[in-house]
Amino acid sequence: MTFGFSFATAKLHRLRLLGVGLLLSSTVCADVYPESAQIDVHISTGTISTWTETAAQDYLISDSQVFVTRPLSTFGLYGGGILGTLLARGTSASALGNAEPLFRLSFAAELEAALKKKMAARSTPRRLAQVADEKDAHVILLPSAMFTEGKEGKLKLAFRVHVRIRDAKTGEVVKTQYGSGPPGEKPPEGPGGWSESNAAGVREAAGEAFGYIADELLNGMFPETVAIVVETPRPVVKPGDIDCSPSAPAQPKETYLRLGKTFTGLGYYQDAMACLLRAQEEDDGSDAYKQACAAIGTLYELGWGVEKDMPTAMRWFKKAGL
Repeated sequence: MTFGFSFATAKLHRLRLLGVGLLLSSTVCADVYPESAQIDVHISTGTISTWTETAAQDYLISDSQVFVTRPLSTFGLYGGGILGTLLARGTSASALGNAEPLFRLSFAAELEAALKKKMAARSTPRRLAQVADEKDAHVILLPSAMFTEGKEGKLKLAFRVHVRIRDAKTGEVVKTQYGSGPPGEKPPEGPGGWSESNAAGVREAAGEAFGYIADELLNGMFPETVAIVVETPRPVVKPGDIDCSPSAPAQPKETYLRLGKTFTGLGYYQDAMACLLRAQEEDDGSDAYKQACAAIGTLYELGWGVEKDMPTAMRWFKKAGL
């Protein structure tokens, strides 16, 4: 057996929809992978953006990879905008009762174990190797859990893995998602609830669900019949190729937006910020302006290249019309 799969999961402080089976939000092509048997992978203990990649009412438990949500009809009572979103999330959070602190969980270890087990059963020349820094990875995996309120205050539990694939030709990130569940329905608290025995039932369900997701992920992303034939990632543009500083001659905002997205995908967050700030200089209500504002908000939300700052992030999300 010629594969190698070595994971030493590194905790990142930086750094929708669920259903039974495979969820794939965009096509994964062979030409996004590096030209070698080794594909560098990072399993993150971080999370996706809660303002640009989740439903408005999805509440993220702090210091965790666990979300909780209530039906869309509940959100409709509060209207849109930032205030409505915060109110809806507060309502979703209340579905946990007093058990919220017990659900401060991350699932990198469960996903790592599931991938190791599934890879061990495969005969393939491709190797997946863990890298400590997500900006050095070809593929970034972000596992999470979602509680959805059902009948009589019970919560359905499902799991998902968001995948970031760094395109070797452009440096931009292709996003896909895999999901599995729900494995059952329990109350959040009390005997037989999800929080019982320090949320042991959640961990058990995670092991089973990520085993299924790992199978689908490997079959979908690394099928035996697909050749890995492109070069190691080299960006089409590099920081400095186009000057995004305030004093430089202006470029079309679409150019700045494209560069900002590319640099974000490559992990050049400060250069991304400079370009995105140029893209939103003129508030013309265009899609490019809104995308730039949302992207800046995400950088502040996740702490990419700047100090994590949710009040500042929310101001940018408001400018983006979110």
